Amino acid sequence: MASMDQERPWAVPKPTPAFEPPRLLNPNNVAFRTCRVSRKVARACAIAAIILVTVLVWRLVGADTYHHCEAHTGFLASALRVSNTKASSSEDPVNTFQDFKSHGVTCDVSSLELYESNSRPCQDRQSLLRALSSGGRIGKDAPYLPRGCGYLWYSTQEICEILDRFSQVVLVGDSMLRHVIGAINILIREDLGYGGVTDWNFNSVERYDIRGWAISVAIVRYPIPDVELDRLRAALKTPVHRPRAFILGHGLWNNLNHEESLAWLDTVLETVLPSLGRNGAKAGRDSENHWPVLLMTPNAAGERKPDQWLVSQGNKALVLFEERMAAEAAKRRIDHLGTWNMSIQASLYDGVHMDMRGNLVKAMMLLNWLGFL
Repeated sequence: MASMDQERPWAVPKPTPAFEPPRLLNPNNVAFRTCRVSRKVARACAIAAIILVTVLVWRLVGADTYHHCEAHTGFLASALRVSNTKASSSEDPVNTFQDFKSHGVTCDVSSLELYESNSRPCQDRQSLLRALSSGGRIGKDAPYLPRGCGYLWYSTQEICEILDRFSQVVLVGDSMLRHVIGAINILIREDLGYGGVTDWNFNSVERYDIRGWAISVAIVRYPIPDVELDRLRAALKTPVHRPRAFILGHGLWNNLNHEESLAWLDTVLETVLPSLGRNGAKAGRDSENHWPVLLMTPNAAGERKPDQWLVSQGNKALVLFEERMAAEAAKRRIDHLGTWNMSIQASLYDGVHMDMRGNLVKAMMLLNWLGFL
């Protein structure tokens, strides 16, 4: 099995024991080495009403961060649509990271290096996904430019407003989605240095104060063990009063075998779609009757990709896989986001995974998709 596993050389540490809160990203992970600062204790990263699922199923909780995001919410949802006009206006662009923790000499990353508003924002979800999947860069690590229409670079306030629309946002996939979770947490916690990691633990009271706060689940390869599907179902049993949304990612763990990836996709869909319910499904669907589910296919292959994978997981195989999975996603009435174009001229520190800058762009793309649900 290991011979087919491209990601295993860069796999995350083993899941933490039961009743130990998972460390979202190892602080030594190269994907988040862009900045190093002295660590400050912070609560868990995100909104109490959100669940994110990758190799871990994690209920995003924590009083401090919840109140931080709660302080940003409370304005009308229409403000997000107002930002469409702002994005195409002549106002001088602002580095949204300038007030983040660790920003400056220690971590000199600017949102202006990552995002450039070159066209009017997309007006619907499908045009957004087409634009994001088919754009390009003018030079290595230049801002990614969607094709035909643009996406928005949201403030923390707007991100909190988007997430507040959902009872649960669930990510099921591999390390690429795990890195996106870290990037979302950086944006919410406004901390470039350690926003994507946890450096604290639940106490004995907090462990039982939150329902379904953490479950270790390895849903990265087909066939998926029954026990892991049972754990995923258990994580979705919590009653919800607002819509759910699902973001799925798969490919490399089954060596870009599209038949096995489709079997993985169908198994996950059979597990999660019943949890949408009549109200949740209706709230998340569009005029084309699509489910509120997004499939994200893998990054391009970088120059550091090991030679043994250049045929089975090289760029030709990745492009063909992305095209095939996009067509299959449409048949299943779910959305698809391709990431080959956005990563082919970006830094891939191991030839597979993007660094923090690339993952921040991915996170913003997913938030734009959520904003249209």
